[in-house]
Amino acid sequence: ATARRAHGRVSHRQQQQHPHAAMPNTSSVPSHTTKQHCGRKAVAFAPLLLLLLLASTAALAIPESFRRGVADANVGLRLADQPPAASAAAAASAAAAAPSSKVLCPSNDASCDTANSTSSSSSSSSAPLQQEAAAETQPSATPKNVLILSEGRSGSTLLMHYMSRLAGTMTLFEPFHDFDPEPILEGNVFHVQPPLAGAFDTLYNCSFTDNLRTLNRVMWDDRQLGAWINDSAMSLRVRDAKLTRDDADFMHAKCLASRIRIVKAIRFSGYISDAFVQQYQALNVSVVHLLRKPSHFIQSQLEAKFLSRDEAVQSNCERIRHKLTVLDSLPNLRLLRLWHEDLVANPHEVLQRVSSFLDEPRLPTEVINAIAPLSQDVYDLEGTPKAKERKDDPLIESRFKTQCPDVYDIIHRVKAPSQ
Repeated sequence: ATARRAHGRVSHRQQQQHPHAAMPNTSSVPSHTTKQHCGRKAVAFAPLLLLLLLASTAALAIPESFRRGVADANVGLRLADQPPAASAAAAASAAAAAPSSKVLCPSNDASCDTANSTSSSSSSSSAPLQQEAAAETQPSATPKNVLILSEGRSGSTLLMHYMSRLAGTMTLFEPFHDFDPEPILEGNVFHVQPPLAGAFDTLYNCSFTDNLRTLNRVMWDDRQLGAWINDSAMSLRVRDAKLTRDDADFMHAKCLASRIRIVKAIRFSGYISDAFVQQYQALNVSVVHLLRKPSHFIQSQLEAKFLSRDEAVQSNCERIRHKLTVLDSLPNLRLLRLWHEDLVANPHEVLQRVSSFLDEPRLPTEVINAIAPLSQDVYDLEGTPKAKERKDDPLIESRFKTQCPDVYDIIHRVKAPSQ
């Protein structure tokens, strides 16, 4: 409709300029009709005036986008008239002249000053969050490497849960499980697992994430994720041995950023103990050795159907003796011995010793109280918790004392370790 009205106005002007041109005969139009036509023309101009007003407002707003980092608003108009290449160069030079996060305001523009102050405060408030995010992946300069050693079913998992709550801690749950130096009987055939290349150096220096096959064998149980990775989807991939390259990169960054790197192991023979003897000083490893009464942990092993009673007594005697012999023979080894019975009966006192040993702040009381009930759980082969109170088994105790009197006396604190 506006276009038709405009066409009528153009035709009217042409008639005035060229009176001899062929135009419609208007001599018979009454004067009052002419006045109405003029009124309609005035009304027809209103939309055009509104469009012109909006266009002029938009044109005035354009220079605002060029005001960042320049001395006056006229620079924005010059930038808009320049070719693209020249505009980019001028914008770069203007940005160099002043910080891009602040707009230079006219002296009488209070709203502009308010916007600048708001932007400045917002930027300063987000800075700590950016620093915290960067700190999460910042490599730790001098990490504390810790080895938790014990026999199976002796409470090392409980101790690992407690220690994983220390700030900046990474935990690896029995990473030598699939690299066992002892032959494993499968059917009627003994299989020897290949060693973990680099052993403790590979674990503490976070290079176990370099190869996906190695990573999936080291991270064979999601309990080792502990508190350092809280990701249920990743836990499922750990159980299925389907960790991805993205998982490996994420774990590598988290491992490098950790202040305390804990390896929990019950296997400590063959190449594992040999590697530890060779590497513990260079890696500055501290050892927490956890002991438990033989009748208690052997009962637990028998319930899990690991071994027969006589086999369990003999094998555990040899394993504990080997650990004691190796650990007590190493010079300058930082070693802390704990007993499972103390950890269950008085966790606050025992964990205070752990914190002092690692030169770390003590764990909050509420954290200890939240984890303490785990000590009452005994897990069957399917991982189902079953609360059960352990009682001494006189037969196991007597056989263990007969076959391993030296180890028996140390465990029962009748005799102090040689160190």
